[in-house]
Amino acid sequence: METFSDPALEQSLAALARLFKLASYYHDGHPALQQPLRQAIDLMRQLLQRQPEGLLLKVRRQGFEREGQLLRCGSTLPADLATRLFVHRVTSLIVLDDLTERQLLLLVRLLLMEPAQMTAAGGLQHQLEQHRVTGLLLNQFDLTTAARYRQQLRERQQAQGETAADSGFADGSANQAGNQAAPLPADLSRQLRLLQKLIDEDSPTSRQNFARQHALLLQAVQSLLTSHQRDQILPALQQWDFWCHNDQTGPFFRQHCLDALNRLSQLGLVNFLLDLVSHDKRQRPLTLRLIGLLGEQAGPLLWQRLIEEQDPQIRRLLSQLLSQRITEIQPLLLRHLHDERWFVVRNALVLLAESRDVRLTDDLAAQLYHSDERVVREAIRALARIRQPAACQALLRYLDTPACPQAPMALRALGSQNDPAALKRLLWQINQRDPLLRELVCCRSAIEALGEQADPAARASLQRIAGHRPWLHRNRYRQLRLAAIEALTGLRDAAVDQQLQQLSHDADRAVAEAARQVLQKPGAGR
Repeated sequence: METFSDPALEQSLAALARLFKLASYYHDGHPALQQPLRQAIDLMRQLLQRQPEGLLLKVRRQGFEREGQLLRCGSTLPADLATRLFVHRVTSLIVLDDLTERQLLLLVRLLLMEPAQMTAAGGLQHQLEQHRVTGLLLNQFDLTTAARYRQQLRERQQAQGETAADSGFADGSANQAGNQAAPLPADLSRQLRLLQKLIDEDSPTSRQNFARQHALLLQAVQSLLTSHQRDQILPALQQWDFWCHNDQTGPFFRQHCLDALNRLSQLGLVNFLLDLVSHDKRQRPLTLRLIGLLGEQAGPLLWQRLIEEQDPQIRRLLSQLLSQRITEIQPLLLRHLHDERWFVVRNALVLLAESRDVRLTDDLAAQLYHSDERVVREAIRALARIRQPAACQALLRYLDTPACPQAPMALRALGSQNDPAALKRLLWQINQRDPLLRELVCCRSAIEALGEQADPAARASLQRIAGHRPWLHRNRYRQLRLAAIEALTGLRDAAVDQQLQQLSHDADRAVAEAARQVLQKPGAGR
C-alpha cells in the first residue's frame, strides 16, 4: 500500500495517544491532564483550519489511512491509538469543526473501557450520541454522509429538548404551544418584544398569552442550546436576567423566567455561561447573576465543572459561585473529603473553610493526616479560619504527632487562635533550649504567630530573643532576632521602645534597620 507523510497529522494523533495513556492513570480534572488535553485539541483545530469541512481517517489495525494511503509515522504512538480504535470496531474517525476538549476527553474515557463492556453498553458511537457529541463521528465513510448524519443527530437532540419544554411547563399552556412551530433564531428579538408587551399589560389574558408565548421561546432556546448555534441565545438570556431582576416584573412572570432558567440548566446552560465568560470577560456579571438565580440543582453542576476546569480564571469564578451556595452544597463537599483524588479533597476544603462552621472541625481535622501534603496545608488553613477552641485543639494534637511535616504552618495557624492553649504552646516553642537551631523554622513560625496574637504575656520572651547575640550560628539566629523585632510591633511600651532604640545602633545592619523601621511606626513611644 502507498504511504504518505504528514507531520501535522502525525503530531495530532501522537498527542491524542499520549492523552489516552495519561487518562488511564489520572482522573478527569487532574492537573497532569490539563496540558496534554489542551495540546491535543489545539493540534486538532490546526488540522481543521486546513480542512474546514472535516478530517476523515480510516482506521486500520496498525495505522491510519487517508484517501487510500497509509500514514507513515516515525513514532509508534499513532499506531497504538489505531489499534485501540480497531479493537473497539471503529473503522473510520471523522473530526469536525465543533470539537471541544470535553468531547475529546470523553472519547478517550470510552476507549479505556473493555470492548465487550462497550458493546454491551450499545457501542462507542451510541455512547457518543448519548453524551451529545457532534464533533466526533465514527464509522462514516465520507464527509457528505457524515454531515447529514450530524444534522440528524442535532435534530434528534433538538426534538428531545422540545419534548422537555412541552411537558407541563405552564399548566396545559405548554401542550398548546407544542402544536405550534418554535420561533426561528431570527425571530427571537420579535418574540422577546412581544413578551415584554405582555408583561407591561399584566392582565389575566396577557398572562395566559405570556405562558404560551414563553413556552415557544423556551422551546427555541432549548433547540439552540443543544446545537452549534448556542451563541444566538445570548439576547434571550439577557432579557431573562432583566425580567428577573426588574422590580416592575410581576411575580407570575418572574416565576416563569426562573422555571425556564432552571429547566435550561439541565441542558447545559451552566457550561454555556462559563464557556461564554472564558471567551468574553464582559459577560462575567451576566453569568454571576443568572447562575445565582438557579436552584439547588446548579450546585452539583458547578462542583463537577470545578473538578474538571483547567482555566484559572474560570476556577476562581466557580469558587465564588460555590461559596455563595456553601450551605446547600455542604453535604456534597463532605462526601468528597473521602475522594481518592487529592485535588478534589483540596477544593472541598477550600470551600468548606468559607463557612467557618465549628461543627466541621472534626471533618477538617481528619484531613490533617492525609497522605498528600497539599491537602494537609489546606486543612490547616481551614482550621485557622474557624478560630474556635475545638480548631485550636485539633492543631495542637497535630503538632504532638511524631511525624509533623507541616509543623511550621500549623504553628503560624495558632497565631489566629485567641486561646490560652495556643499561647502556651507557642511560648514553649520559642523558649526551649536549642543551641544548634535544629528547630529554627518552627521557632521562627512561632515568633510570627506570637506577633499576630500580640499577647502581653509573650513580650518578655520576644525581647529576650531580639536582644540575644549568640556566638554559635549567629547568622542563622539573625532570622529569629528579625522575626522577634517585627513581632514586638504590636507589643510596644516604654521598655520595648528603649530596647529598640539600642538595637537601632546594633553592629548587625539588618537588625539595626529592622529596629529603626519598627520605631518609625506609630506606637507607645509616640
